[in-house]
Amino acid sequence: MQSYVVKPTTIKKSQILKKEEIFSATGYYQVTNNSNMHILSNLLNGVFKGEDLEEKDFLNFKTSSKYLKTASLTGDNYLLDETTNNTFEYINPNLNKSFQKRNRIIRKYDILYTSTGSNNRIGDCALAPNDLNHNFSSHIFKLDLKKSINKFYLFALLKSNYGKEACDLEIPKAGIMRRGGKRFLNLKIPFPTNKNNNNTKEVEELISSIVQNIIDKEEQIKEKNKLIDGKIEIELKENQKSDKFSYSYPKVGKIRENNLRFDTGLFEKNFNKFDFLINNYTNGAFVLKDKNYEVFRGQNLQITNIGRSYYSKQKLNDKFYTVILSSNISEDSVVTGKGYLGNIKKLKLIEPEDIIFCSRGAQFGRGAVFPEIEKSTITNIDNMHIRNKTSNLSEKVFLCQFLRYLRKNKHLYKIAIFGNGSFSFTKYHLSDLSFPKFPESKQKEISKIYYHKVDKNKDLTFENYLNKEKSRNKQIGIFQLNTDIFNLKDILENLIHKIVTEEKIEISFNY
Repeated sequence: MQSYVVKPTTIKKSQILKKEEIFSATGYYQVTNNSNMHILSNLLNGVFKGEDLEEKDFLNFKTSSKYLKTASLTGDNYLLDETTNNTFEYINPNLNKSFQKRNRIIRKYDILYTSTGSNNRIGDCALAPNDLNHNFSSHIFKLDLKKSINKFYLFALLKSNYGKEACDLEIPKAGIMRRGGKRFLNLKIPFPTNKNNNNTKEVEELISSIVQNIIDKEEQIKEKNKLIDGKIEIELKENQKSDKFSYSYPKVGKIRENNLRFDTGLFEKNFNKFDFLINNYTNGAFVLKDKNYEVFRGQNLQITNIGRSYYSKQKLNDKFYTVILSSNISEDSVVTGKGYLGNIKKLKLIEPEDIIFCSRGAQFGRGAVFPEIEKSTITNIDNMHIRNKTSNLSEKVFLCQFLRYLRKNKHLYKIAIFGNGSFSFTKYHLSDLSFPKFPESKQKEISKIYYHKVDKNKDLTFENYLNKEKSRNKQIGIFQLNTDIFNLKDILENLIHKIVTEEKIEISFNY
């Protein structure tokens, strides 16, 4: 990953006085500038700042009004993810009326930005997925762009490595939690120059179009996950045996069967009602060990286990491992980020068609299946591998998607161990979990939504690019959509690097 930080070798007395006598070396670092830089504040009509609420304003039950926190802006996704746990709190609906009167209404594709957080979260931003009737934190700013500014171009620059580094240099480095306020308005935003291309507006449009394609792919991933959920629900509910569900309070013998556990939802009515649906399915149910699935933890990355390692945001050479952590796996069963690790030992790899299940922590219950996997990819001990070298891909995709469905309806949480503020599973929890025996045709139907290849578009132009790409996005699988997103983000980073360094840019969509 390219760094744009410039470290001066000498500092003038006048610079020190201008900086209010700051003697910290990092206070004089700068980012690389091109010859067409614009101050962010000059590109905006203004910013709308959120507000802090009092404890009495928060409710412990769902309402139509939510409070958006900075955690919602984190991660690699372009669109703010409303499904992520712990990013929203519910508040008194009356608060929204006064909030909206003060122009805090969030419209679709508004840019939301924060300059508060830990080091790796400074400069986080996201686009609103639709119109949102939410209050938001005082650490979040809604950007009000001038009409002449291309929203998607500006977002690409803010979201890029360049934008993150530029913001990082503006915010004082004091304490674990850094609070930048409106200092981010001093950011310098590079625009294309004639050295890039004689038609600078086309360079902006190229970047803008790629951003819009990524947004559509993210939206399609969510839509396809909803489609899978619908198919699972219909198949399960409409194909039940004649038995009827009944519930009674557990007897001592039942509690003894579960090792006298009381810290569990195993005895709740709702848990038993859904468990009945699975086991009363027409074709019956199975557990992983019935089909010879292995369940085991990912690689222990502690020094005591593998010795010293070198961690990096980029792959420095072919001997580095690609690392996928639970925080890199989204609610939608796709990987949104990755890191790299240098280590001389032979580590436990993710193999093709493995399911990786987040077994503890904030991301508990998330999972992804890997029909294709980059060579030398690993995960850590917080995750579990679910592996079977003889079963077909359709069954594995179905298992992964059914686990996601069980997380969504909270069924997994009823079984899990709860402690230290988070949930966790052992391999025995997973091994004993019931899955309905969906027919192979239904598994293939679900699998095709997740994994389906379609040839790339050719002969793309400004006039047809988005229409052709959106049409293809509807056809390809979730896995392919996600792979495309990674590739397009790499292309964007390369284009932004060329804008900053004023290198030649050829206008082309045929990457």
